[in-house]
Amino acid sequence: MAYNVENGNIVNPTKTLFSAHLSASVSNVTGDGTAYTIIFDAEDVDQGSNYNNATGVFTAPLTGSYQFNSTICFTGTPVTATSFWNGSAFAAYMAAENGNPVVNVLSSCCIIKMTAGDTMSIQGACYGGALNIGVAGGTLTNSQVCLFSGYLIG
Repeated sequence: MAYNVENGNIVNPTKTLFSAHLSASVSNVTGDGTAYTIIFDAEDVDQGSNYNNATGVFTAPLTGSYQFNSTICFTGTPVTATSFWNGSAFAAYMAAENGNPVVNVLSSCCIIKMTAGDTMSIQGACYGGALNIGVAGGTLTNSQVCLFSGYLIG
């Protein structure tokens, strides 16, 4: 297998991978059940240039199985929250105990079979209140930041 060296890193040209985060917080995007598509605008790595940081959409360049990971940090006090994976039935769910959220962070991981050209993006939704819940953004050193990553596993 041939490898290339880019910026001092060994790169396998047959492997697709990306990682991005939300660079700034966004306010009042859910809370009333609105499904908000999170645009992870700051690319940390995008081997193969298949992630679009202007739309938040990953496009599979090859048919195969992909692992996707996401972390959504909600700001405000969601009553219930769900993370949706576009293109699959997988969802993470966070519920409230005694009217208080258990956590404001949802982390999800799944493996999805995709055909070349299929797309993946992340949506977050909170229910049971008003449109007053946002998502946290910032630097990777921030303990509350929204992240999205994925890679071809086979």
